[in-house]
Amino acid sequence: MSSSTTDSGLGDIILRGRYYLIEESTILPLVAITGRIKLPTADADRGLGTGEFDEGAGVELTKSLGERWLAYLDGGYNIIGDAPGTNFNNQWWYDIGVGYDVTDNLHISVFYEEYRALVNTVNNARDLLALSNYIVNDSVHLTGSLLVGLSNGAPNYGMGVGVRFRF
Repeated sequence: MSSSTTDSGLGDIILRGRYYLIEESTILPLVAITGRIKLPTADADRGLGTGEFDEGAGVELTKSLGERWLAYLDGGYNIIGDAPGTNFNNQWWYDIGVGYDVTDNLHISVFYEEYRALVNTVNNARDLLALSNYIVNDSVHLTGSLLVGLSNGAPNYGMGVGVRFRF
């Protein structure tokens, strides 16, 4: 007889930055480059994280489709920190999505995402991600997300909240 356990708790914290390289024009999409650092705040002993720092970079493309719709295409590469006794794969990733401005202050979007598996014995993580972004003012944005896994390499579900400060 086998038993299963479920652990929950604080995950890793990810710090991200974005630099807008090209502003959107009639022909060209908005192009931004991104950088990220994962802080190992998840409990590695309970299997909630690796316990190591990760670093990554990516490119984001955004194009307006009419007055309230947006199309997204993003991709990047993450260098994964190896915990003692492990050898994780570095991770490529991409997503494609569509967004809609419900109001001038509320934007919702849906993405299909895929991430390379950290180990070769697991399928790549594939999921659907729904996001909302509420603009409090020019400097503060509130975000929320819901995720549904589409492969056995992805979480069954997930949720997130965040605050973005722009300066």
